Formats: sequence, structure tokens, C-alpha cells
Amino acid sequence: MKHDFRYVSPEDSQYYIKLPVGKMHKADAFTLIPDDDCWDHVYYLAHSVIDSSGGTRPVEYIYVLVNKSVPGMVKIGMTTLTPDQRAKQISSATGVPTPWIPVFSFPCYRSDLLEEEIHEYFTAYRVNDHREMFSVDSYTAQQVIEQLGQRYSSMLHADSIVNFKTKEND
Repeated sequence: MKHDFRYVSPEDSQYYIKLPVGKMHKADAFTLIPDDDCWDHVYYLAHSVIDSSGGTRPVEYIYVLVNKSVPGMVKIGMTTLTPDQRAKQISSATGVPTPWIPVFSFPCYRSDLLEEEIHEYFTAYRVNDHREMFSVDSYTAQQVIEQLGQRYSSMLHADSIVNFKTKEND
């Protein structure tokens, strides 16, 4: 399988999201950071939070929705709209008896990558492989989103160049 990664300097890599191990297929760039032994570590990066014109990409959201017609479950998804707008969209479907209510939203960049990590984390609680419904409470969902979302929460790459090495790559 061929990947078209472009090299990004270590200085410019701070404007990208560093991907966790196993997510290389989502990368569109890479950088090389020397370690203490003068070996270069390869880090795979997702889209820059700075667009091609030099402007900042708009913030996106991971949301948690609840619905009194679906007790004991939450919907965890991503949107480039506001979570309120997305809840209204979903609630407008003819098969939805009561509205979806947003109980948590997490502003981030590259919500698609974060959503994938969250869904993988909750695989055992997923009600249907083709739906974003999970049999967990909203507090648990919020805690996991906040934990996994740390590296996606800043406009700048959350791992500074100083702390770029992670235990998973040592």
C-alpha cells in the first residue's frame, strides 16, 4: 500500500496533530525528531490546524447526546456544526420520537480521528457496529472523551517539541 506523506520540519510539526501508534493510515505528513542517542524517531501527523491560506481551521466538536426514548444509551459523534445544530438535525428525522439533547460537547481539531479513537475505546459497549450508539452513561462518555481528546484540543499540536517523545514510541 502506497502512502503519499510529505515531510514536515520539527518546528512546523507543532501545527499538526500527532497520531497514536496504529493510526499511520490516517497520516498525511511525518516528521523526524532526534532522540538523546541521535537516532531519529518518525512521527506521523494528521492535517495541520493551519489551512493553506495561513488561517486557522475552524473548531469541530465531539458530542454526547441523550434521548429519553433511548434510556441507558448515548450517541457519541462528531460535527463541524455546533452540537445543538447537530442534535436538531438528528431529531428532525421522522423515526425519532423525542428530541436528542446534547449533554456534553468537546471542542477539538480533527474530530474524525478523535471520534474513531472514542468509538474504538467503547467497542464492547457499541449497540450496533453501524451506529454511534453506546450502552454507557453520559458521565463515563464525557470522562473518556476528555481523556482521549487532550491531543486534539489545542490549535497547536498538544505535544510540544520538548515532550514530543511518548512512552509508546520508546
